[in-house]
Amino acid sequence: MRATILILGSLVTLAACGSRVIPEPTDADAARVSAVWPGTTTASLARGRSLLLSHCGSCHLPPSPTEHAATEWPHEVGEMRERAGLTPDDATLVERYLTAFASDRPRGQK
Repeated sequence: MRATILILGSLVTLAACGSRVIPEPTDADAARVSAVWPGTTTASLARGRSLLLSHCGSCHLPPSPTEHAATEWPHEVGEMRERAGLTPDDATLVERYLTAFASDRPRGQK
């Protein structure tokens, strides 16, 4: 019994290490990125997050926005767009979501 508890505890710990932070957008996030993309809403960021989870998460763990710099996300999303089954408009939403939460945040790039 004790061994079972230790094994289960180890599995839980490993699972937690493999999880990724995919933050929920807030009104403050939408206001912040509206300086770069006027008209960005919390709903559009949430849609980008939802697309990321459903399309990118269908083949592998969805990437955390902090895995790449904001300037790298357009290329990364462009590379995976067709394989992920994203329309160009949906890819834009995913790219904006990832860029909005990148570790270096958007700084005026398109």
